[in-house]
This record gives sequence, structure tokens and C-alpha cells, in this order.
Amino acid sequence: MPDPEVPVAEETPPETETETEVATATETQTEPEPETEPESEAGSEAPKSKTMIAIIAALVVLALIAGGVLLARKKSAPAPKKAASVKIEATLPLETFVVNLAGDERSYLRVTMTLGLAHPLVKEKQETGLPVPAVRDTILTVLSTAHPAELLQPEGKAQLKAQVLQALQARLPEMDIKEVYFTEFLVQM
Repeated sequence: MPDPEVPVAEETPPETETETEVATATETQTEPEPETEPESEAGSEAPKSKTMIAIIAALVVLALIAGGVLLARKKSAPAPKKAASVKIEATLPLETFVVNLAGDERSYLRVTMTLGLAHPLVKEKQETGLPVPAVRDTILTVLSTAHPAELLQPEGKAQLKAQVLQALQARLPEMDIKEVYFTEFLVQM
């Protein structure tokens, strides 16, 4: 009689062909799972491609903005270079000028100017030595030759400013005038 407390090992019969087929079928059933992984990878590729498209679009927009900024700087660069080459040390504000304009009896110009000087003004020279009457006479002479239709255009104002500057530099070179600034400009027709 066998001892009830000791378990008896059961013998397993050798594998038959049907058990081998079942085991193989089980292994083949686990193979389709890897096929679902590529589908999930394909699904994750779609968000990756959308992300790449968004990044590329953002880079294109940034490149366009940078190009626009550089183009704007390039176009506006010549004007500051001219102003940067002239160093203004002092300014001389002048009283308002009221002048009848050439060509029409009823039109006049009211303009206030400040002159930009290349050297600082000494306080004693400001009170006594500035040739203000000569400056005003020179400016009045140039202003009275202007035509009202020309002064209504930006080019006409720029031309008048250049004429005033040229006349002042020719008549009063010792003042070293480098700029003329219009602080008030009114044309009455």
C-alpha cells in the first residue's frame, strides 16, 4: 500500500501530433500581436508627420519675418547713415518766419526752424557774438523764392531745407551749420 502522504508522480504521456498542432496553433496566435504593433506605429507616425509639418511651417514663417526685417532695415539704412555722419553738438532755435511766397500775392509761409551746429555754443557768444541778423536775412531770402505748390509736396520741403542749409553754409561758414530742422511749417494759399 502506498503511503498516502507521499504523492505519486504521474507520468505524462509523450506528445502526440494533435498536441503539437495545438501548441503550434497557440504560437501562431501570438504572432498576430506583433502585426498590431506596426499599426500602432503607423498611427503614431501620423502625429509625428503632423508635428514635422507644423515645425517646418513655423520655420518658414520665421524665415519670412526675418527676411522682411532685414529688407526693411536695408531700405531705411541709407538715411540714418547720412544723419550719423553729421555730429550735431548744439542747436540754435530761431524765431518764427512769416514770408510771402513767390508767384501768388495771397500765399505765405509760416515756418519755425532750429539750426544744428557742429560745435557747442559758448554762453558768452550766444548772448553777444551770434550773427542772428545775418542768419535771418539769409533764410528770408531763400524762403521768399519758394512757390506754394512746391512746398505742399515732401520733396519741395526737402529741397527748401537743402537750399536754406546751402545758403547758410556759404554765407556763414564760421557757424559750421550742419542741419536745418523745421519745427513748424504752414503754407497758406
